[in-house]
Amino acid sequence: LEGEGIIDNKYKIKNPLHFFVFNGNVLNQTSYNLETLTLIFDLMQANPKSVYYVRGLHEDKQAWRDLDLGLELQT
Repeated sequence: LEGEGIIDNKYKIKNPLHFFVFNGNVLNQTSYNLETLTLIFDLMQANPKSVYYVRGLHEDKQAWRDLDLGLELQT
């Protein structure tokens, strides 16, 4: 996204008319759950009015514990 000129190196969205919407289930059988969540949180922090995260079934209640994120956190 930085290479495409959409965000800068501090995750700030360059165009005020651009929005990111994450429709949940980002915790889904991957080895990069923590990195994915960190990226989303960094984007949200840098752009509080332009980045939205909708919780999906994999993030609902305690379902994430049964997925790979639970194992990553235990490690």
